[in-house]
Amino acid sequence: MIIDQTSGMPVMWPESNVPTGMVPFSVAMGQKNPDYSCHVHFFENDDVIERFWNNPWRYLERLSRFAGVVATDYSTGPSMPDPVRRYNVYRNQLTGAWMQSLGIAALCNVRCPAFGHNYFLAGVPRHSLICVGEVGCVKNRYDRNRFEGGIVRAVQEL
Repeated sequence: MIIDQTSGMPVMWPESNVPTGMVPFSVAMGQKNPDYSCHVHFFENDDVIERFWNNPWRYLERLSRFAGVVATDYSTGPSMPDPVRRYNVYRNQLTGAWMQSLGIAALCNVRCPAFGHNYFLAGVPRHSLICVGEVGCVKNRYDRNRFEGGIVRAVQEL
């Protein structure tokens, strides 16, 4: 696994496999006969995906059957202290890079503020397909404006 020397963030490889469908992690792990042609996403509450972080090997065999996955989506909201946001960005990047290193098609999940905090985009593949979740990002006008500014920044920089 490669680590970005400036930020210490894990580096993800570019992916071009466009998902034909998406299924939440909690549903994918609970269904008896899931649609394995879908990608598994982690756009769920942090407490739901924490079980993957705590024991990823438990879910790896099942996840590898799907067409691909989207890296985890731990919260990075502006009300969180910066060290917690940095740690969550690290976890998001690490889970994706780790699954890629094991041969699983993993898309990078990007959460990005409109300005500052360059670590948000460190290790994110350039000129590649990425995923962006809006969970908790568009509830009010301030959050929506911040989300839109982050999208513009990600497009410009990636």
